[in-house]
Amino acid sequence: MLGYLFQPDRALFYLSQFSNRTFSVSIELIDDVSIHKSDGSVVLTEQDKHSISQTSSTFSDSSKDLWRTLQIWIEKINGKILSFDNEFICCSNKKIPSNYILSKISKCNSEEDAKRIVDSLKEIAAVKNQELSLKDKKPASSVALLKIMESVM
Repeated sequence: MLGYLFQPDRALFYLSQFSNRTFSVSIELIDDVSIHKSDGSVVLTEQDKHSISQTSSTFSDSSKDLWRTLQIWIEKINGKILSFDNEFICCSNKKIPSNYILSKISKCNSEEDAKRIVDSLKEIAAVKNQELSLKDKKPASSVALLKIMESVM
């Protein structure tokens, strides 16, 4: 429930930043939270994750949160709902460590950076696939995550 309640909090944050009425904010329309121009086009889209766990961080390299976010955004770009010109935000109430791939994505400034990130994503997916192949009993959640990873790649 906290995850859903986090979204209006984020929407209010954006609404408080507007100095005029040319933008609007939606919750669960395009993404968890999105900002739209007056013509309805999307300017910013955000995935929000709230966690009460003391031991983990959201959007870790092999987390379903990260990979499902990437999958959603790729599907919406392919469906022409979003474009590469949009601003894409991952927001969490937890600190996202600088060594996470998400931190590297947020600092991507060149085609070379993008290629290194894609290579890192491929490596993360390959490691997860290898880990799963070594298990006799394959958890459904791991199988589902691998399908998401394949879709992203």
